Amino acid sequence: MTLIQKVFQNRGPLFYLLAFWIFVTVPALAIMARYDWNYTSLIRFGHRYVEQNTRFTPEGAVRLLGNEKFGGNGYDGQIFYYYARTLFEPRTWPNGFSNAYRAPRVGYPVLTAPFSVFGNSGVAIGMILVQLGATSAAIYCLFLLLPAERRPLITLFAFSPFLLQSMLFLVSDSVMVSLFLLGWFFFQKRTRPGTFLSLFFFSLAVLTKESSLFLLFPLGLWAVLRRDVRLAALLLGALVPMAAWQFYLFRAHGMVPASILSIFLSPLSGIRGVLAQTIEMIRTDASVGELARHAAKLFLIIILPLGIWAAIARLQLPVNFRGILTRLREPGVPFRAGALLVILSVLIADFQYFWGIFENVGRMFTALIPAIILARGIETSHTSGSQNWDRSLAIFGFAILTLSAIVWLRFVFLTPAFPFDVFQPYSGPHYLVP
Repeated sequence: MTLIQKVFQNRGPLFYLLAFWIFVTVPALAIMARYDWNYTSLIRFGHRYVEQNTRFTPEGAVRLLGNEKFGGNGYDGQIFYYYARTLFEPRTWPNGFSNAYRAPRVGYPVLTAPFSVFGNSGVAIGMILVQLGATSAAIYCLFLLLPAERRPLITLFAFSPFLLQSMLFLVSDSVMVSLFLLGWFFFQKRTRPGTFLSLFFFSLAVLTKESSLFLLFPLGLWAVLRRDVRLAALLLGALVPMAAWQFYLFRAHGMVPASILSIFLSPLSGIRGVLAQTIEMIRTDASVGELARHAAKLFLIIILPLGIWAAIARLQLPVNFRGILTRLREPGVPFRAGALLVILSVLIADFQYFWGIFENVGRMFTALIPAIILARGIETSHTSGSQNWDRSLAIFGFAILTLSAIVWLRFVFLTPAFPFDVFQPYSGPHYLVP
């Protein structure tokens, strides 16, 4: 029996939720403490974008100064904030952003935009509440989806370093995977209301981030193999809102999806870049602190083969075609395939935009953990609970929790406070320019 099983076996859902809330809240408070306990520090407003969107920036918000090295450009959380804040403003888009790239990802802003009735500060608080609410609901759904002996796997999701990063930066990856889990849970209800809710959450997941398709596409193929018309129709229906939104953006605003394939289709260039950076840091006698921060990227490279191992372990495909088809119809197979697609996307991500920045590449792993949990947690097995925890899961789980500890400690103790001030809107006289 693994350590995870010993500690978390026979725990109720409230235990997992409390553990998750503590795990996320402590580093969030540590970040806020560095900025005079200002909760807007989690959004990471950069001064250049605040200057272009002053009317929609919360009064008293933390504004990061300086250049990119010192956080002056802010981070993507500000993009989702301004998107949500302007969503209900007619013919208004945030300034300074790539609309064609950002506008299709409307899911998180849609969930946050209703808080705009409370003004700018309401949207800022809404971003935090949506993150906590969606992820908490996903953890509870996982608890109900998994058999009792597999529920300790929930710890890998609740303590996921990738989920933690996404939540503390207030970006969409955590929301996307939570919406997917909610959609899968309601699909399992096998009721008409459950089907509609599943369609709703799957559709929102696709609108939140395109990487949700890494999980939904294998489900579609699996539905075809099983001749599950209901699931196939539901998954096709989940693509309709995305297609309709893309059509609206094109017809009304002339926006087309950004041409970013060159960024993603760079096989192994990101990993090669990390290894080259490692050699350069050793050659130039980098400081211990720099090497320690860089080591987190090397840890991600180690997680890749462990994730593949956990995804394919015990699959045991037969040698004959009919046997293979039978095995591919088993419940865990689409999630195994989803985990492999997530890993593939990480392998072909480039260095400049992804592997060069730990936070960027780390968030790409977010969907890996729920995929493996579902793949290994709901698969049919006649072995005992302790035997179901084979070596691949144990080692993968140990690696994930080790990285979680590193990322958590980094947020709590090591992340510096960047130069900042507090935004106050200009209230002086305005002069007409002749």
